[in-house]
Amino acid sequence: RNAVAVTITNSKKFFINSNITPKSNLEDIIISTFSSLNSPSLILRAEDKVPIDEVIFVMNIANKNGIKVVLAVESQ
Repeated sequence: RNAVAVTITNSKKFFINSNITPKSNLEDIIISTFSSLNSPSLILRAEDKVPIDEVIFVMNIANKNGIKVVLAVESQ
């Protein structure tokens, strides 16, 4: 599987797949998780009250490391 999910909760907790991850370690863990994948994608999920700067923080990590980001949204 070449996709990994990053979830941000309203309480500003970060998860990589289902593992809680401190924000300060997020980039290192994303890089190590994606290092063995070909053409990796990051599925970014954010709950509805997450500040946009938290979403941008994750997107910037992905961008500077050449990781494609897909923003997951709930269907209405």
